[in-house]
Amino acid sequence: MLAIAQIVCIFATFHPPSDGQVVALTSQLQNSSDSIELLTQRGIVFFHSHQYDRALADFESALALSPGDPALIRHKAATLNDAGFSLAALAVLDRHIANNNTDVDALYLRARIHVSLDLFVKAIADCEKVLDLAKSPRPEVFLELADTYLRSGNLQGREKTLARGITLLGPLAHFLEPLARTQIALADFEKALATIEQFAILSPHSFVPRLLAAERLESMGNLDPAMQAFSSLILAIDQSPRRIRTDENSQSSRQYAAQAVLRLTAIKESRP
Repeated sequence: MLAIAQIVCIFATFHPPSDGQVVALTSQLQNSSDSIELLTQRGIVFFHSHQYDRALADFESALALSPGDPALIRHKAATLNDAGFSLAALAVLDRHIANNNTDVDALYLRARIHVSLDLFVKAIADCEKVLDLAKSPRPEVFLELADTYLRSGNLQGREKTLARGITLLGPLAHFLEPLARTQIALADFEKALATIEQFAILSPHSFVPRLLAAERLESMGNLDPAMQAFSSLILAIDQSPRRIRTDENSQSSRQYAAQAVLRLTAIKESRP
């Protein structure tokens, strides 16, 4: 999950902070102290360098010049949250959204803060509203909503959200993988197989569909075929070209498969 700090990048273009940027912006502000743009830019620099007090001061100064500005309110709320004042950040967003209930970026930011506070029902409601209001489907919101359902223990909600995202956005690998795992967890093995096959077509060079297929067999209780599938995957990765074999995803799949083989071996040996 992305840190709340990264949400600010949705609202403004940002370059890595530097003392030089602060000096340059401060120099410009000496001649244009009422420049909302300069105050906002410097506030963002302070925010990303974790100087939250100074960031808040700049955002407050900008808000004094432009009361109710949606982007500035979001900046202020994100800063308060990252500074450790999540409830204050929610209060800022609640007041803003009460009068601007179609501000999807504010709703999404509030949802992220709700998740960080384990307020899953409120987070789900905000994400659902963002999806209803957004002019075009937003993949990150579908994934955030799906993860929130998972954290709240609602696997059916997670499955429906991922399936809805695929319907609107098309078959995306980063949707198909969690969807297959959710279907396996729900013991809906036929749907899981269909999802895995779709994933394999979409990503023919990925080892993940084979890993999911092996997980499916294990969850069905077919231990010998599952062990064979995991072992076959390890061999396939080991025999692949070096650039593929050393890829982070390949190594992650291999590690998981190796652990699965050990786990299944222990289960089989423990049986009479």
